[in-house]
Amino acid sequence: MTENTLKINLAWSEEHDAFCYQHHICPAAKSLWQWLSRQAQISAEIEPDLAEFNNWVAKVRGKGYSHNYLKHIFNQLVENRVIQVVKQYSWKIFKLLVRPLEWLKPPRKKREKKLHNHVAPQHDTHWVERYWVERAENKYWYYRYCWMDGRKKNRVYIGSVNSPKAREKKSAVESAIADGQTPPEIKKMLRGNKDGGYSPTMPTL
Repeated sequence: MTENTLKINLAWSEEHDAFCYQHHICPAAKSLWQWLSRQAQISAEIEPDLAEFNNWVAKVRGKGYSHNYLKHIFNQLVENRVIQVVKQYSWKIFKLLVRPLEWLKPPRKKREKKLHNHVAPQHDTHWVERYWVERAENKYWYYRYCWMDGRKKNRVYIGSVNSPKAREKKSAVESAIADGQTPPEIKKMLRGNKDGGYSPTMPTL
């Protein structure tokens, strides 16, 4: 690792602290983010071993984290898009990307040309994402609709990636976003779907 790269990776700022506070990222997950940032250049693929992070934690605090807590703080970074998993080799070894802070900020709204005193709706603050839940060491993948309300991220469960109905609903949501429908309209569409578009017991990370 070059000296310049090291300086970039260690450039933790007050903005990083603010992001952690705003998204309720716990101190342990924050430490994992900092540790991952030191492994390689930001946005470059790395293959960290969480056991090595835990060994470092044990040296600093006298005791490492439990298996389940390690997975919990890792998932917290995944959920907040701080890291993107490219490939998983085991429960503790991954190929992943650490995202730069600028990438995590909500995109700036572009000025829209007014037409008949109406402004084209913005649809860059809501999206469909794919996520996974681990049960009995097996991964289960799902879709959910997400949107930003200020700095708060909201979610509505769509369904399993293996479900044809869920894939249809995912396509319908993506079409609605492209057509300029608002998050309340799309949320109403999903929650009004009697085929199971919304479930109060939806899987979560």
